[in-house]
Amino acid sequence: MTARMRVVIGLAVALLLAAGCSVQKRTVPPYAKNRVSKNRRTPKRQVESPLGEYVVKSEAPSAKKPERDIVITRPGEKREILRFPFQRQVDVVWAPDESGVAVVDLVLQNETRVVIFALPSGQPLYELRREQVCQLNPQLPCGESYTHVYFSNVVWLAPDRIEVTVDMINPLERNLPQRIHSTLAVSFPH
Repeated sequence: MTARMRVVIGLAVALLLAAGCSVQKRTVPPYAKNRVSKNRRTPKRQVESPLGEYVVKSEAPSAKKPERDIVITRPGEKREILRFPFQRQVDVVWAPDESGVAVVDLVLQNETRVVIFALPSGQPLYELRREQVCQLNPQLPCGESYTHVYFSNVVWLAPDRIEVTVDMINPLERNLPQRIHSTLAVSFPH
């Protein structure tokens, strides 16, 4: 290394050290801190069904119970019709006449299920899981052949029939398509 390069490197290091020592820490003004927290949307804890026959609310987890619950009741009543525990996320899809409700539950990070309940009894009628994909549509591969299986877009066709979209991604076998996007028709006793 030449003497000139040593001098240049030495000057650069000295400038960096001098600049580092004179830098002042900027404090965040109080109004900026509050602004961030005010922009966060709090999730809705209670929603009324479309016809107003039922209310669904989310109950927060506690130290004793890490799961959350959705609870379905009649407006103004405390008696629970349905209590459904979940850990991640759920969507509720009401039958048009409110004779049933479908709960789309993100059970794992890579899997959803659909659970159908009769109303007003709250009795479970049917549970759609990844294992049933090839039973409902023999032209599709089974859900166990994919790492990710998601059900979405539940549509009530009748009080005892729904249509649901299934997405299957990342096959475990080489001969399968990388992604499948299809609809399934599901009938269940009501």
